[in-house]
Amino acid sequence: MAGIPVMEGNLAEFALADVLGVLGLSRQYTRLELFFRDHEPAGSIFLKSGKVVQAVTGTTMGREAFMELIQAPVASFRVMRVEMPALIPEPIDTVTSLLMEAAEREDDGPQTTRMDSHEEAAFELRVHPVFRALTEDAHDRATPVAPFPAVTNPQSPGTVKSGMRPIAPSSACVLAIASPKGGAGKTTVALNLALGLTRRGLDVILVDGDINGDVMSAVDARAVADVGVFDVLLGKGRIEDALRGTAVPNLRIIPSLGAVFPSAAVTVDDHTEAWRELLGNLGRRAQVVVVDTPAGMFGTTHQILGASTHVIGVLQAEVIAQRSFTMFSRGLEAVDQSARPVVLGIALNMLQPGSAESVDVLARACADLPERILFDTAIPRSSAFLHAAAEGVPVMLDGAEPAAVSFLFDTLAAEVLDRLRSTATDIGVAREAVLGS
Repeated sequence: MAGIPVMEGNLAEFALADVLGVLGLSRQYTRLELFFRDHEPAGSIFLKSGKVVQAVTGTTMGREAFMELIQAPVASFRVMRVEMPALIPEPIDTVTSLLMEAAEREDDGPQTTRMDSHEEAAFELRVHPVFRALTEDAHDRATPVAPFPAVTNPQSPGTVKSGMRPIAPSSACVLAIASPKGGAGKTTVALNLALGLTRRGLDVILVDGDINGDVMSAVDARAVADVGVFDVLLGKGRIEDALRGTAVPNLRIIPSLGAVFPSAAVTVDDHTEAWRELLGNLGRRAQVVVVDTPAGMFGTTHQILGASTHVIGVLQAEVIAQRSFTMFSRGLEAVDQSARPVVLGIALNMLQPGSAESVDVLARACADLPERILFDTAIPRSSAFLHAAAEGVPVMLDGAEPAAVSFLFDTLAAEVLDRLRSTATDIGVAREAVLGS
C-alpha cells in the first residue's frame, strides 16, 4: 500500500496530537508514518473521518500500538494518502477518545474507562487540540516572518527548490475560485491553495480578480502595487509590470489594482476577451494560474469563468451559504458551453465541528451534491486565520510554527492535483479552445 505523499514535518515544531486532530477532519483514508530522530520508522497510524482505523508499531497493532506511538520519542512524520482497502477492520476509536485515553495513561497509568457520549462531547469542546486551535489566542512566534512580497517585478519565473519533485498536470490550467456568496473565504482558499500547489513543486501565478483587492489586503501589501490586473485589462499596463514575486520562489502574484483606481465602469463593461488574452498569456508562464474572483457568479466573475479551464466552488459551512449555493451551478450554466470551465470540485470552508448546524451543512452537501464533487478536505473556522491576517501573511507562512490547520491546504492541493491529472485531456482541450495554444 504505497500511497501518495501529502505532507511531512518535524515534530519539534508541531505537536503530534495537533497533527492527528487536523488529519481527523479529513474524509480521506490516510496513513500517518512516524519516525525516530535517526529516521528509523517508529510505526504508522491509519485515519479516516475522525477515527483511527489501525495503528502498527513493530509487532504490536491496534489500541496498544497507538498508545505506544503517542508516547514514543518520535521526531518527524509523513502523511500518505492511500487507497481504501476492500476490507478494513472496525475502527479502533475516535481520534478524540484515543488522545484523551493516552493523556489519562500518562497522568495516572493504564486506564480503560470510557467516556459516555456527553462526557466525550464536553471533552472535545474543552480539550481536544482541534477545538483548542479554534478558540485559543495565537501564541507569540519566536521568529519574525519576512514581508510576503519580497521581490519586485521578477524577470524570470520562480524555480522549484532542490529536492522537490515537480508534480504537474500535462498542460497549464487556469483555475478560478468562485462562490455565489460573499464572505465564504475564497481569498483564503485561493491564497493558501496556491501556496499548497507550490509546495507540490509547481510554478503558480495567483491573480486577484476582485476589484476590492482582497489578496493584497490579506498579505498587507496594497502599497507595493503600482500596476494591477485591471490596468492590464484596460491596456494601461503590462503584464511584466503587474507580476510580483514573493518570498516563495515559485509563486507570483498579480494584484487587482495599481496606484490609480479605475473608473466604476470597469466592473460593468464586458472584458471577457481581454481576460482570455491575459489568462492565456499567464498560462504560458506558469503551470497553474489561480484566480480569486469577486463574490457572486455574474459580472467580472462570469467573465473570468469564461476565460478559465477549471473552477473550484467554495461553500461556506453555514446554512445561508448552503441555501444560496444553487446559484453556483446556475451561474456556470450562464457561461457559454464552449467556454465553460470544468468543475474541479467544491471545497467546504469555515467548518465548525462543535456546531451541529455547521456539521449538518457538510452532511447535506455529501448527500445533495453530485458524487465525488466535494473535496475530502474540509477547512475549519480557526483563529489561526485571524492571526495570519494580522501578521499580513498566509496561514501557511505564519511564523516559525504555522498552525497545524495550515497542513489541510497541503491535502487540498494534493486532491486538486489528482483531479487535474484525471482531467488532463480536458485541460488540453480547454486550453486550446479557450486560451489558445
